[in-house]
Amino acid sequence: MSTDVLRIFPQDPELVLDEDRLKEAVAEFQSLVPDAVEVSFEVSPEIEFLFQGSGFESITCPLCSSSIDPSWWSDQMDVCHQSGFLKREVSTPCCGKTQDLNELQYDWPAGFARCYLEARGPGRSNDLGPQEIERLQEILGCKLNRHGQGTERI
Repeated sequence: MSTDVLRIFPQDPELVLDEDRLKEAVAEFQSLVPDAVEVSFEVSPEIEFLFQGSGFESITCPLCSSSIDPSWWSDQMDVCHQSGFLKREVSTPCCGKTQDLNELQYDWPAGFARCYLEARGPGRSNDLGPQEIERLQEILGCKLNRHGQGTERI
């Protein structure tokens, strides 16, 4: 069984947001997805990869637009996991440039974070719009990861 999930999280994977700001953001997020089954925030002791589940389709290098082999990516994830994802820099196989795993382009959207807002069954089929993201960024006091927006199947 799959569930649509919309997650929004800070650009900085190490950032942990103030609980009061998170609670205010949850209320705003709830107003943006009023049909959601549940809206919450999560805080993890370590950086996590927020995975798209069955929505995982592809990974692309943002520098040269080449497709990244999922096996190569998986090997890099294993290596970076040893540092608790504090070290995410890799040399991409396509162009040989150093990239943060968080900067790769994931389709469906994904990324790394210690905290995030989540709406289960958001009741909308599209990402949040620029004004909605801007409002959440104002409340949270940080830039949000644009890769972290999207409906996913888990």
